[in-house]
Amino acid sequence: MTIMVKRSVTFDVTNAQALSASIEAPASTEVGQLNLFFARVSGGVPPYTFAWNFGDNTTSTEQSVNHAYNIEGTYGVTLQVRDSTGGTDNSQNQI
Repeated sequence: MTIMVKRSVTFDVTNAQALSASIEAPASTEVGQLNLFFARVSGGVPPYTFAWNFGDNTTSTEQSVNHAYNIEGTYGVTLQVRDSTGGTDNSQNQI
């Protein structure tokens, strides 16, 4: 006689590290100068999506963006990163 035992195992998978986003960018720039803006991301669950707003009516959805300002001033740069679970984190800088 053969006895078969079926077992069911349930796993709860959690993200050990919360999603965190930060902006790497120059502290200042010259009018017309092309600058690299980079979204540094840790935690969360890849893949990530990116939503940049450069404060001059321009946006981007790339992780790494070259951007130049055409008018002198102070600009608020915002970044929102979303992971594959819908988690979000925001970061802001002034340039």
